[in-house]
Amino acid sequence: MTIRVLIADDHSVVREGLRMFLGRDPDLAVVGEAADGVEAVKLARELRPDVVLMDLLMPVMDGIAATAAIRSALPETEVIALTSVLESAAVVGAARAGAIGYLLKDTQAPELRRAIKAAAAGQVQLSPQASAYLLREVRAVELRHRTPSADWRGHRQDPCQAYSGEVGGAEPHSGRPVCDASWSSFRRTRKEAQSPALAPSVSDERPHEC
Repeated sequence: MTIRVLIADDHSVVREGLRMFLGRDPDLAVVGEAADGVEAVKLARELRPDVVLMDLLMPVMDGIAATAAIRSALPETEVIALTSVLESAAVVGAARAGAIGYLLKDTQAPELRRAIKAAAAGQVQLSPQASAYLLREVRAVELRHRTPSADWRGHRQDPCQAYSGEVGGAEPHSGRPVCDASWSSFRRTRKEAQSPALAPSVSDERPHEC
């Protein structure tokens, strides 16, 4: 089955390049392009793509806000953050908004095509750099919640759960967990964060690092 892809990026040359090399794969079909977050949300609702490639720095509405809006309205649509930004707040924000992946724009074309197909199947896609940022944040939360008399593994809240409720100062989005320190906890947190009626199946495989 052909995977329907929506591209959201405020640079036309980036959209044209993505459309060109994604079009070389018969399993992928670019169904629309958006130049800002508001247009991305609008087109996602109209076109109902399987996967959205989402730039984070866009006018009118940024990619994180657009991701949260799309995941809220269309839980069956997966979003991959495809960006040049590599900052802790951006990685965590995208994960909390519901993105299934975080890739950098220097990702090679074959890797990006594989990531899109994996995301459509519900598999988390993280660049090694994004994985490192998430792990660092999880460890920081673990340290804040650990006391000399109680270790989280036996007596305290799982750091994945603590992380999803603490980092960023707001309640986590219902569409995606934000922990990758423990893959079993990642899967459990993801399921708990979603409405039972909307939760997709979760792969037992570790997230793929592009």
